[in-house]
Amino acid sequence: MGAVILGNMAGLPQGELASFSASFLAVRVAYTAAYITTSTQAPTLVRSGLWIASVSLCFRTIIRAAGAMATEV
Repeated sequence: MGAVILGNMAGLPQGELASFSASFLAVRVAYTAAYITTSTQAPTLVRSGLWIASVSLCFRTIIRAAGAMATEV
């Protein structure tokens, strides 16, 4: 949510923000499914990878928003 707000404030294209939101939600749904269905230690690497992917998507959007705001000044 914060990444989308910052993206809007920075004037990032709406298509990019919509793509980020859809990707983030898809990864989080996959993470939740992996969390619910995990009964052994082996699939936890997949779950961790999905978590890292979701956090990376947020940081990517925040960094792009910061870059856009820096060029406006």
